[in-house]
Amino acid sequence: MLKQLTLGRIAKPAVAHAEESSFWVAWQGDNYLMAGTLVEDVTSQVRVAKVKFPAPESKWETVRLEKASAGARPSRQFGRPSVERRKVIAGGEEFTLLFGNLHEHTLISRCWASGADGTFDDNYRHGVDMEGYDFMALTDHGYDLYEAAWRKSRRNAQLYDDPPYFVALPAYEWTLSGEDCPPSSGHRNIIFSSDEDAAKFVWEGKAVYGKTLPVSNQMDKVWRLLRDKGIRAVTIPHHPADLNHPMDWDFHDDEYQRVVEIFQCRGSGEHENCPKPMRNLTKHKGSYVQDALARGYRIGFVASGDHNAMGIGLAAVLVKEVSRKGIVDALLARRCYATTGDKIFLDFSVDGKLMGEEIIAGVKPRITATINATQPISNIVIFKNNKIIYERTRMRSVRRTISRSISSIRTILKTATTTCA
Repeated sequence: MLKQLTLGRIAKPAVAHAEESSFWVAWQGDNYLMAGTLVEDVTSQVRVAKVKFPAPESKWETVRLEKASAGARPSRQFGRPSVERRKVIAGGEEFTLLFGNLHEHTLISRCWASGADGTFDDNYRHGVDMEGYDFMALTDHGYDLYEAAWRKSRRNAQLYDDPPYFVALPAYEWTLSGEDCPPSSGHRNIIFSSDEDAAKFVWEGKAVYGKTLPVSNQMDKVWRLLRDKGIRAVTIPHHPADLNHPMDWDFHDDEYQRVVEIFQCRGSGEHENCPKPMRNLTKHKGSYVQDALARGYRIGFVASGDHNAMGIGLAAVLVKEVSRKGIVDALLARRCYATTGDKIFLDFSVDGKLMGEEIIAGVKPRITATINATQPISNIVIFKNNKIIYERTRMRSVRRTISRSISSIRTILKTATTTCA
């Protein structure tokens, strides 16, 4: 009953004990508030009911609880197993590979008609216990995050942030939608490097900066605010070719928008007719990830989940330190890649340089890739300037680890400024 009363509503039911086997329940009577309306401007019905349960057949037993780390892994997992954290050495520095989800919602977000998003605890515990994530960001919509809800989101992130076991990042989703693709259209997850940075991003103590405020109704204004307030964060576009939320790539910022979510529960937005494509595609041209790359934008790739989609996509990040700062630093440096949910190890380099670096390649650059997949690899495809320059299919090797130097494409690559993203 309580779950049904919660789904799709801005507030959870309140429960109070009456007498033996009886409880009072108070809940929000209407369902969705108008998106973008501050809570203080809305009148909502409150309904009350008394619930009586059958008397228990036996007495309650005393259970002893012991304090444990919020991010500690259980001894047994029913979902994806945790993997040993791999290390990558590049330029004399050591990097640790982490897997996580940078895009998930709670019941605070009201746009999901099924109301299937869980509580903060539901999401964090599922991520830790079932998916074995190393990090997570819960990204409720900015138009739902009035100041009290934003504090609640940040407090829960503080509770579950337990490095080096698990990192919970303060975050939210800035949205601007419409099939007509209004200027600055698109959704971005804003991931903050610290709670102090996240606390600064509130308009007049009422709500986080969102599309309904004139000061932040376009993404260029959001970037200006982040810059003026000295906030370290990364803004990550997602589902760029979606029918109702197409990306307007005319709006871009080289400092903050350095990563794109290339895959999530709606599918891939890499290019037209790509593998695992998005289901409902925009009618507008120029919204795909490859369209952004064609403009010369240097953008790294991640994948994540979105509404009720734990395990659908993964962000793999190479960090110098296992912390909020370390993860945001890695994203801004484009030391990251995307998978469709499996914890695949990838060490990709050009002339020994780590993914994400900008280099001047030699006449015959050396491309190397070490891959440790969960299943035998069926094909490898390499793009340059949005064109396939190398493809190998039907690889039948049963080895899980593939380490090979790709020398057959050296003559194709010319001396150029190359970004490994």
